[in-house]
Amino acid sequence: MASGQMDTRRTGLFMIAGLATGHVAFHWIIQSFVVVLPEIQATFQLSAVGVGGILASRELASGVIRLPGGIARRTYLGVIGVCCWPRGLWYSPYYHWTAVISKIHIPN
Repeated sequence: MASGQMDTRRTGLFMIAGLATGHVAFHWIIQSFVVVLPEIQATFQLSAVGVGGILASRELASGVIRLPGGIARRTYLGVIGVCCWPRGLWYSPYYHWTAVISKIHIPN
């Protein structure tokens, strides 16, 4: 790339548009299952219990996939908190109260 030219992929607009498009595609795929479910039920002649089993297995698989991310998130927040606590106390006497209050309000 020539000097002085900015890479379009590094602009904020490109990143936000990419994130939004990916988010839309994710929800589109998730919600399309609800639309197709009656056809699946009719094709395989499933009862309500069978459909519930499909939905339950889908949610279980989703939980198994998301579990490591939740554990990593909690670990990461703990490490960041431990690392930033002394530095914040050095700069501001009120930092420790801010850290305690923000830790309480972090959703699980």
